[in-house]
Amino acid sequence: MGAANGYVALDVERVGGRSRRPLQLGLVEVVDGHVTRSLMRWVRTPGHPWDCVTTTSRGMLKRGEQLTREAYETAPFLPDAWPEIAAFTDGRPVVAHQASGDVAALRLAFDDLGLPWPRLTFACSLQLARAVWPAGPLRSHQLPDLAAHLFPEAGLFTGYRPATVGHDPVEDAEAVARVVLAAQQTTGTGTLAELLASTGRRLWTVEPDRCETSKGWVDRVVTTPSPPDGLSWRPADLRAAYLELCEHWRGDPAAIAQVPLVGDPLPEPTPRRRPWRP
Repeated sequence: MGAANGYVALDVERVGGRSRRPLQLGLVEVVDGHVTRSLMRWVRTPGHPWDCVTTTSRGMLKRGEQLTREAYETAPFLPDAWPEIAAFTDGRPVVAHQASGDVAALRLAFDDLGLPWPRLTFACSLQLARAVWPAGPLRSHQLPDLAAHLFPEAGLFTGYRPATVGHDPVEDAEAVARVVLAAQQTTGTGTLAELLASTGRRLWTVEPDRCETSKGWVDRVVTTPSPPDGLSWRPADLRAAYLELCEHWRGDPAAIAQVPLVGDPLPEPTPRRRPWRP
């Protein structure tokens, strides 16, 4: 289809807690100013067992799907699911809200297997929204507020309860797509490229061994994966997570050799200090 014909809106839901690893991806295709089709995929991260997935990350708000232990444990790793995702994007730009965070999550999922990053170009719909609607009646530039103000007829985020249930990534991706379309209408531009030019924004690039940021290019550095969050008080689970990282590592063997093997002592967990309450 080619990069000149449309773009793909993306949303990445994450494992939860302090982990920035992807759990669920939603993608929506936009061609000639119309939302055409969507794709949703669960993915898992080696070394992050089911107990690392927070309760709110296991649900989907609108479509009612619930992530189960079996579905999570049989889900592919993101690099294994990437060929299907790459076929869906088909070399076109990807647009995400707070795109730097979503792209960083994608990169981490490849780092956890020791693999080069995927190649893509991306733009940020949050930056575009702030440029097109810098002030006025908007409550904020978050997706639910933008949807309620710009395209309420779409019926997105009905019954939105972020504290009790996870986001629907396809719904978020559709909102991203509609934000871009509304911005094009407001600015009188016909394509994403024209919209970026009119707002002084641009596409950023991820290559296999480096990523473009606002501060310049950042090189990929192969490092030993860190243990997952949420297991510091459970040494047996922490050991199992380390061994799973070893099992699925596909990068430089010298890097993963630093991970403890079976029988090796693991570092003692650092106690977490809790605030004193009278």
